[in-house]
This record gives sequence, C-alpha cells and structure tokens, in this order.
Amino acid sequence: MKINARTVLALVAAIALTACAATEPRPAGTRFHLAGSYMQAVERSARNKGIDVVWINAPGRPPAKDDASEGD
Repeated sequence: MKINARTVLALVAAIALTACAATEPRPAGTRFHLAGSYMQAVERSARNKGIDVVWINAPGRPPAKDDASEGD
C-alpha cells in the first residue's frame, strides 16, 4: 500500500510541476501584407469581362521597413 501511495504522490507532483513549466516564447511571425490595390484592379477588370477570380495564392508585398524592425 505504501508503494502505491508513493507512486500516486510522485505522479501528482510530476503533473503539478509540468503544469507550471515555462513555455517557450513565440517567434516573431512575419507579417504578410496583401497587395490590395492590385487585387482590386484585377478583380474589377475581370468583373467587367464577366470572369470570376479566385485567388489561390494572393499577391503580397514586402512589409514596410518600420514593420520589419519591430522584431529586433
């Protein structure tokens, strides 16, 4: 019976300690900016011609220099 009580106590302590473990900080994600004006121009032109546009990989533009320096 003592062995079972020790095992349960050790198991509870291990679970409690893992719940308090520090998590790794999230890496700074890259910001993805859509090329909105370009997309609007393409969709407007396609709509005038009766074509439906479905963006599979939407066109993007690089982040502004101010946005890129935030992670440093």
